[in-house]
Amino acid sequence: MSKQTKPRKSFCHLPPREFWTSDLTKIEKSDTPLNERGLVDTFAVVSMLRSYISPEHRWVQFKDRHHEYYNEEDYQGSALERRFRSLPINIDRMPRDAHELWHFMFLPPVKPDAELMRLMNEAYDVTTGLFRDAREVIRLQRHRERLLSQSFRVERGHREFRSVASRERGIDFHRRRFEAHLARYEALPPEGVLAEVDVADELPSIARKLGGAAVIRSPMRNLSSALQTA
Repeated sequence: MSKQTKPRKSFCHLPPREFWTSDLTKIEKSDTPLNERGLVDTFAVVSMLRSYISPEHRWVQFKDRHHEYYNEEDYQGSALERRFRSLPINIDRMPRDAHELWHFMFLPPVKPDAELMRLMNEAYDVTTGLFRDAREVIRLQRHRERLLSQSFRVERGHREFRSVASRERGIDFHRRRFEAHLARYEALPPEGVLAEVDVADELPSIARKLGGAAVIRSPMRNLSSALQTA
């Protein structure tokens, strides 16, 4: 039996039939769309899911976790595979009926090769490391500035100055970590870059760009709004 004709499981959890744009049971499962890097093109999938269902449908409120790389048993060969499958950037939060529809309409994606999985694990570590240290430097700088502001209490000077020195040590520590992560970031090949960052930018600008890749998509991308957009 070919993968295209493999029987589907029950469709009782799909959106109600009255919202189908065609008879989904008569449409063969499609290959999961991939981007130019050979990774799942999430929003291409979402676009196709929306084409199957009337915009009048309101997706269920209950959200669950969807691993973009399935089946689970196909990613149990090594710690590398397990980690890649479980990266927050590879897990979506989506309505239960949309999750069911994804599996109903698409074949499991082509499994990336080990080198690509290794690269994406490294890219995620570098991106999140850069973001966290940039965010921490910004937080400590702001705290230091508050301590040195006009509201500074002279009578509490010794304690306040100790606090300032502590913040400055923290800033120095996280700047050095940021520089170390930056060296790893600059060594990534183009296909491993999750966020385009101009290192000449101010730190808050860098943090915002990194946050889009490392935090907004973490721990899971929420696809509800993308599915509901008309």
